Amino acid sequence: SLSLSLSLSLSLSLSRVWVTYYQSISFALVMWEVLARQVPYQGMQPMQIAFGVCQQNLRPPIPPQSPQQLVSVMVQCWAADPAQRPTFADVLNSLKGISF
Repeated sequence: SLSLSLSLSLSLSLSRVWVTYYQSISFALVMWEVLARQVPYQGMQPMQIAFGVCQQNLRPPIPPQSPQQLVSVMVQCWAADPAQRPTFADVLNSLKGISF
């Protein structure tokens, strides 16, 4: 039916949007792991991490001596509001503009 098709279409569109926003936060955590040379949230249980990230905006501390341009991208990617996070295409464009 038409309503089912519209519902599925809307659902798939929203799913793509949320996947896009979660790609950037996942990438930010990988960036953090590379910069910190550690595993984030060590000593915490998975439920503690999930609650902290979702309810308390828990993020790992920025590693000292991290290049500011990478920190800027990382912080944008793990913004508390998923709608404020850049798309992965935006992240790639930001990274292309960084020279080391």
